[in-house]
Formats: sequence, C-alpha cells, structure tokens
Amino acid sequence: MIDISTAFAKPRPRLLLVASNGGHLEQLHRLSEGSDIAPDSQWVTFDTPQAHGLLDSSRTHYVPPVEQRDALGAIRAVPRLRRILASGRFDGVVSTGAAIAAPAFVAARTRGLPTLYIESVSRVEGPSVTGRLVYRSRLASTVWTQHEAWRTGRWEYHGSVLDRFESVPAEATESKPSLFVTLGTLRRYPFPRPVERLVEIGAVDERTIWQLGVTPAPDRLPGEVNDFFSSARFDAAALSAGVVVSHAGVGSVLRLIEMGVYPILVVRRSAHGEHIDDHQAQIARLLEQRNLAIVREADEITLDDLHAASARKIRPL
Repeated sequence: MIDISTAFAKPRPRLLLVASNGGHLEQLHRLSEGSDIAPDSQWVTFDTPQAHGLLDSSRTHYVPPVEQRDALGAIRAVPRLRRILASGRFDGVVSTGAAIAAPAFVAARTRGLPTLYIESVSRVEGPSVTGRLVYRSRLASTVWTQHEAWRTGRWEYHGSVLDRFESVPAEATESKPSLFVTLGTLRRYPFPRPVERLVEIGAVDERTIWQLGVTPAPDRLPGEVNDFFSSARFDAAALSAGVVVSHAGVGSVLRLIEMGVYPILVVRRSAHGEHIDDHQAQIARLLEQRNLAIVREADEITLDDLHAASARKIRPL
C-alpha cells in the first residue's frame, strides 16, 4: 500500500489533505488510512454527502467547488486555503486533484511547505490536465503516478490503490439477482443509457435501488429511486444487492471493491455528453485486466453479465 508520509522529511507529518469529491476524495481517504501520518491531519474538500460520510467533520474544511478548467474558481480558492494553512502547523500539503490541487499548492508555496501530488489511478495512460499543470509549473514538489508504465521524469511510482485486491468465486446466487444501480455524483453529466438498457432487458424490478445523480428518471421506473445519498446509504444498498451496476468512476469503484463487491462497470462516453473525456475507459480496462469487474458499454449489458457478476466477489490479498 502507498504510504504518503514517505514523501516528507518529518516522521508522521501533519498534513493538509486536499481533494475534490468523488474518486479524488475516495482515493486520498484510502491512502491516508494506510499511511503513517499525524492523526490530527486535516482535510479540505467540497461539502457533499460523500465527505460527511468519509471524514471527521472536526478536522474538515469545506470550500466552494472548483471545477476542471475553472480558472476563476481556482483563484478565488487561494485566499481561503492560505487562511486554513495559517491556522495550524502543517508539514506539507497532499492532493489527488482535481482542480482544487493547483490553488492548494499555490497557497502552500506562500508558506514554504512541501507538496505532493498523486495522480488518480484512473489515469492509466498518462497524467490529467491537473497533473500536467502541477508537474510543469513545479507547484507540486513531488509527483507520484499509480502506473509504473508511465513513470518518467519526476513522476515516481510507489504502487497503486488497486494492488491489494483480487476476485474469487462467490456462493450460489438467485436466478434473478436484485440490482443496485449507481451513476455517481457528477453534477454536469446525465447518464441515461444504462438506465434505458437495464429496463429494456427486463433486469429491474421493485427490489432495484437507483442512485441516478443528475440523470432524469424515466416514468414509472421500478424500485427505489434516489438522486444523491450518503456514503452509509450507498454501502447498505451495495451490500444488500445481488449485483451492482455502476458507472466507471474511480470513487464508486474503490468503494465497491473495498466492500467485496464485484461490479458491472458501464463507461461514460464523451461522444454522448456523459463526461468531459473518455478517461473512465482507461480505469475500466485496467479493472477488467485484473479481473476486478465486468466492463460493458451501456447498450451491451446482458442478463448473462448480471449472473456472471453475481457469481464473483472481491477479497483483499
């Protein structure tokens, strides 16, 4: 497991941990739990149900969301981050992105603090826009990749959050497993195609639990329909379902495999207006190669896929 404390000179450093919501926060939370850092390290993120479910509120600072390519939002975040750093004795700043990383590192540099940027495990083929920015500008004094294949220049490789999982056969399952369908917390990008496909093939019924985010619910959608809900509710829904169908967002994926769920992942495609780019395909392919998930395009899901997913589970190595 990656230990972020090794990037800093002081033993058990007291860190400011900064991440956007979704997969960025999920990864940094997992990495912090496996690292030898000071227990009173603090957090900066956005005010979301996910953050309230994962983090200790007494050690968390909430800031207005900074979206990708939102230069004005990033500039506005710097004074707030400077005040947070001035309020405590920190030994460094760590971020897994996304756009909140750059203003956090600007604020850290004004106080002479070392900074560590860890690129998302979803970036299999190379760094993100934020990763390239903090690398070239040297806003990040240290940069880590989670993929040895593109370790180059100052990019260091110290392992991946996926290294400690494998899939194994599960016990016998129902002939028609119940479903939990989760489309994540993305605010700008509806994802109706998997919903339409699951209805079309007759995979859903009154037992189905839906977490649709900003995706509009079709009329008379069977089951329990939600837009957003807490991390605790997410966990309960995933553990109670026979099969979980999820978008291929790394936050959702990490949460599921941590709980032992072998999911069906459906890739968001930019050509359909479902994401800003196709990076979900990269992490999906990696998970499929490691046999940690079944990966399908939205219009390719079959009932056989549901039965195959219900017959496997994830366990820690």
